Amino acid sequence: MSKQWTIAIGADSAGTEYKATLKADLEKDDRVKSVIDVGVNKGEEDFDTAYPHIGVKAARLVAEGKADRALLICGTGMGVAISANKVVSGDWTGRRWSK
Repeated sequence: MSKQWTIAIGADSAGTEYKATLKADLEKDDRVKSVIDVGVNKGEEDFDTAYPHIGVKAARLVAEGKADRALLICGTGMGVAISANKVVSGDWTGRRWSK
């Protein structure tokens, strides 16, 4: 078997439903050892957490070696990438998703 990955996942309040779908898919994947949810979650206390905190939290996990990769979702597709770049420069890309 190939390497199993630890993935940090996070979203701002605009991306919570999409994050939940992706998280469920990752948790079923044999290539994924674990998924670390850094927030935010609809209906939870962290729901009003500003996106920069989510991006930084996920990027720190990668920088510290606690996660192999991070998957970040936000309403603009750029906000969490910008904040993650403040921790680990150069590898974060913004993508926009819309229905």
